This record gives sequence, structure tokens and C-alpha cells, in this order.
Amino acid sequence: MVAQSMKKLADLFVIDLAGWEIGYCHFLELEHSCMGTFPAIRLSDGAPMLVAEKGLLKLVWEAVGQCQARTSSFLGLFNRRLGLVFNLEAPGSNKGNSVSLKLFGRDEIQILVNTPNGLGWAPGLLGGSEGIASPLRFD
Repeated sequence: MVAQSMKKLADLFVIDLAGWEIGYCHFLELEHSCMGTFPAIRLSDGAPMLVAEKGLLKLVWEAVGQCQARTSSFLGLFNRRLGLVFNLEAPGSNKGNSVSLKLFGRDEIQILVNTPNGLGWAPGLLGGSEGIASPLRFD
């Protein structure tokens, strides 16, 4: 079964789970007092920058603009080779309804860091990825 065909957690029920790990998946988000989560994203498609190695988020933070940010985590089932993660804490995940998300590795992050407009902050109530936060501080 190829990565593209694994859309829901239930799709894993019929395959060998070699290469899959249960652990924490980490992401970077703006620190603020508003409702909602505004994570660092790949600007081309809005995919949140999810990583298995928390230390990789420093590279992301330096690339998106060093605003006041924090790391957050969730328990996931992930496969580093396929670049997929299922959020085991998401509603419905215990019924196999969790949808696969992109898991980024070091090589992919390095490429995005070196790509103009590769990474940014998710748009929110205050606008797009430009202008919503000032360097080292979020107002």
C-alpha cells in the first residue's frame, strides 16, 4: 500500500506495521491570547510543519521569522520513511477516522528553509502570514 492510498487510520488495519512508531509529533505555533492555533506551515499548500524530532523546529522558527512562538505536541502514529503521521489524540481516531498528515524530515526542512517563501505562519483572524507578528514579539 503506497502513502497516497493511506488517507485514514483504518487503512493501516490491514497492513504490516513495520516502520510505524508511536510517539510525540511536534509543531511550532505562534504564542498569543487569541482563540485558535496558528502553526508554522509550508506556504505552497498550508501543510503544518509536523516533525518527530523536536530539535528540527529551531530551523523552522529561524526561517519563519523569530516571533514569540511555542512548541506543541500530540501523540501520533508515524512513519518517517513515508512522511506520514496520524494524530492519535484527534476526535474519532479510536475508530480509525484519523486522517493522515504530512510528517517532515530534516532533508525536507532544509530544502524549505533555503526556498524563498517556503515557510511561513498560518493565516488567521488578523490576516495572512505577512504582517501579523513583529520580530521576537507578537502583539
